[in-house]
Amino acid sequence: MTKFHFKQGESVILKPSTKASQRTQNRIFDNGPSFLVELEATQLSKTGSPIDGKICVLFRSNKNEWSGWLPIEEVHVLTSL
Repeated sequence: MTKFHFKQGESVILKPSTKASQRTQNRIFDNGPSFLVELEATQLSKTGSPIDGKICVLFRSNKNEWSGWLPIEEVHVLTSL
């Protein structure tokens, strides 16, 4: 899989990767597929969630008001807008 560098302010179309958790699949299905990159890749820690220790990007839905962290290893970029 090609690594994608997410840039703050960029709009992307996402789909879950083959490694995606049910959480990530649900977030993309419910709030996507079009998202805006709010913050670039960051390793999360001490969140108390299953994404602790993973490199994540903060996305904002272009469909509704949802905003949240998704692990980059669990998303595949279909296109950058």
